[in-house]
Amino acid sequence: MKLLFTYRRITNLLLFSFLTMVIMNSINSYAIIQLIGSYGKLLVAVIGVGLLAFYPATRNFKILLRNKWLYVALYTISLLFAIIYAVTNSLDINFYYNLTLPIYLIFFFLVLKTLLRLNFNPTEMNAFSLTKIDVMRIFRSTLLVNVLFWFALAFVNNIDMSDSGGFGGFFVDKIHFGLLAATGFLICFYLRYNKTAPDTSWGNIFQLLGYLVLIFFTSRNAMIVVVTAVLYYFILSKIRSRVLTVSLLFVPLILWNANDLMALITPQHLNELSTGRFEIWRLAAEGIWEQGIFNGSGIFNLNSEVLNANIGTGFYYLDSLEFLFFHSSYLEIVAAGGLGLLIVFIVLIVRSWKMFTRLDKTLIIPILIGGLVE
Repeated sequence: MKLLFTYRRITNLLLFSFLTMVIMNSINSYAIIQLIGSYGKLLVAVIGVGLLAFYPATRNFKILLRNKWLYVALYTISLLFAIIYAVTNSLDINFYYNLTLPIYLIFFFLVLKTLLRLNFNPTEMNAFSLTKIDVMRIFRSTLLVNVLFWFALAFVNNIDMSDSGGFGGFFVDKIHFGLLAATGFLICFYLRYNKTAPDTSWGNIFQLLGYLVLIFFTSRNAMIVVVTAVLYYFILSKIRSRVLTVSLLFVPLILWNANDLMALITPQHLNELSTGRFEIWRLAAEGIWEQGIFNGSGIFNLNSEVLNANIGTGFYYLDSLEFLFFHSSYLEIVAAGGLGLLIVFIVLIVRSWKMFTRLDKTLIIPILIGGLVE
């Protein structure tokens, strides 16, 4: 029993440390903190894989990973294109990202597998639900500790946390900080409304409301994610017509930009509405078309090419960036592994859909929609 308790503490600490490093990786105000986060998360993941891979099977039952070959296909396609790009271009400065991705995925799988074993009880059948709640609680604790600590550090050092028409928090970046706040909201929302062990405590409610307030001062995409989650859980999930449900999912996006949508006439208007994203998407699409829609270049390589070819052209967004993100997860997927990789990703989501609960979908759907523009 003591051994099981020790493994639970080790697993929780590993996940807490990894998530903290991910947050540190986005803190641009301190180069040393960002550097520690970048390589620290890899170090924690490697240590975690080494420790959790040898978890003693005191409770003997099989844990199967559904659709595992689709996961393998996703990474293999992207890695092959990254290798080809590295060979043909002599040097691939982003090869680090392409090589480390599977380590993070294996780390998360082993964390979940270990917690499942710890929660397994032959007389009960809710080990998976308990494990999801455990993971959410660790996420919530990690976010709370980091938000309080990094905000305190930013205030002490008088850091200007404003960011071009929004609030960038201790990231000094409204997009990254908006995603952090949206993540915190979704986690607290999940813990509040799950049926296995709903957390109705004031502590969880205050955190949920706190993240909601922060979201109002950050990016519109973060607000769309939150509105979509609430709309889906309380209204859309109760509608039986899938066509109607999918149609209504875009209501928050339309309502939030109703006035601007009436003025969509020129690319300039589109850029103003999307805060520069439309031009980024156009350039990304051109780059994807030039490399071939069924070809890829690995993670982030095409981004560098598009940036280098267009920086200094006078477009305010590009000229202010050190690195270009395509502001669309789906464009990133196609750029990394071609249209085939996007198809594999969609197949993975579709094949997994039946396994998701209503509350699972409440988190997944807003993330998938948010990925359109981030």
